[in-house]
Amino acid sequence: MKDEGGKCSCDKGKTLISGECRPCEDGRFKDHAGTNSCEICDSKVIHGAFETMPGSESDKSSSKSCACGKGKYQDPRKTDEAPEVVCSDCMDLDLSQGVKCKNKGLTLKNLTLKDGFWRNSVESSKIVECDIVFSCAKEPGAPPTKLCADGHTGPICSACTDGYNKNEIEVCRPCASAGVSIGGIYVLFGVFATIVFYLVLRKILGKENLFITKIIQEITKATEDDKHWSKRLKT
Repeated sequence: MKDEGGKCSCDKGKTLISGECRPCEDGRFKDHAGTNSCEICDSKVIHGAFETMPGSESDKSSSKSCACGKGKYQDPRKTDEAPEVVCSDCMDLDLSQGVKCKNKGLTLKNLTLKDGFWRNSVESSKIVECDIVFSCAKEPGAPPTKLCADGHTGPICSACTDGYNKNEIEVCRPCASAGVSIGGIYVLFGVFATIVFYLVLRKILGKENLFITKIIQEITKATEDDKHWSKRLKT
């Protein structure tokens, strides 16, 4: 606390309350030292903001500490009022069920989408549902700037990036993948079954041919013996 011409002065982020310099209340800030009071985020920075950014409770010396509450996000739309951004309700977004909006301090740029939902950029408030859920699935902890699953790109993540191609269920997979696709497995199984069937059939037919040959040989021998005895009886 400093004395400025008989008045008590407080540092940034603090204001004079009952003769003591105390931190600004939640939803307020003070970006310079002096005798003035903390300013309200709602009227100076973000219309509708009465919260403090997570992690900045002890540092309210900047307007950056102002944040929208749970269920809301900073929407950079200009208004007729002083602030250039407002706290908008997540429920007002298109397909709001596809947005994770349970934390305070959210902005339009850091909104995280659930798997199966997409937007064309982090500056867009238009949310759409993906035709293929897997194409818009992100790994846990992925940044908001990651709009598609690995290997996917384009509108609604419907195209494959270089080095990827679509499999039978329209999911992009690496072209040089060590795994075998479902179609490939079917083809390999068909070829294997055909080879086995051919070998078994060949073995069976081989035995039948041998059996038939023996029968023919016996019939031929019997016929020759019959001719021999017929000649002897005639003589």
